[in-house]
Amino acid sequence: IMEATHLELSLGREEHAVGFWVREPFPSIATATKLRAGKVTEKPLFITSRMNEGGVIFADGIEQDFIAFDWGRQVRLSPASRVLRLVVDR
Repeated sequence: IMEATHLELSLGREEHAVGFWVREPFPSIATATKLRAGKVTEKPLFITSRMNEGGVIFADGIEQDFIAFDWGRQVRLSPASRVLRLVVDR
């Protein structure tokens, strides 16, 4: 999504943060698209959906594993309290 939107965001390997991108940030007559990408650290990000229907949230590029995010639904994004460690066998 970062490449498609041309919105670059750097995250360090040890950084306790979550990066997010809005995949299709289309403004409507009533709304704007001020928040298209960013980094969430200690302070959570709260978002309320303004899409009448078809809004979704998904992670890691896996669209089939989504959460419906239609009008009025709210979400709180923040880094997890537990850290995931990637182990590579060389």
